[in-house]
Amino acid sequence: MKRHIIHFQIIALFLLLPLAKISHGQQSSPAIKPDPRLYDCMEKSYIDGLKSKPKLLLYYNFFLDNSYYVADAPDKKVNGIEISTVSLRNPDASGKLSLFSEDFSNIKAGSFNPLKYDFHTQPNLFTNYILGKSGKVLVFYSEKVFTEKFNNYLKSINFETAK
Repeated sequence: MKRHIIHFQIIALFLLLPLAKISHGQQSSPAIKPDPRLYDCMEKSYIDGLKSKPKLLLYYNFFLDNSYYVADAPDKKVNGIEISTVSLRNPDASGKLSLFSEDFSNIKAGSFNPLKYDFHTQPNLFTNYILGKSGKVLVFYSEKVFTEKFNNYLKSINFETAK
């Protein structure tokens, strides 16, 4: 009889161990942290409030590096907006809106902050911003394409849409 009890305990242990790991993993999952670049263009209180809205925080974090790409301009003339005419989204301390003046080589994922500027995107068309005489173009995905990319990202990290 003792052997049956020990055998049962071993089976129960192997059945319950995976459940313990699952519940432990859910409790220790890291909180979503705001990308530091968000503080360059949003109030700290707003960003702190985003912590209770993880999907929106993920959206902003994802937008910073995945809403655009830089491409070589084709030989023919590119239809687009000269980037030097784009203003900052928020005025400086004097209330003045400055124009884009960053070094074009800084426009890359991980360092560039597109949320600082008043870029406009189209629902179904890509939007081009000409990077001066660099021979490069900053291209923003259409809103439709970006939304698809973001939804695929949420699926890839198993983010529940109910969150």
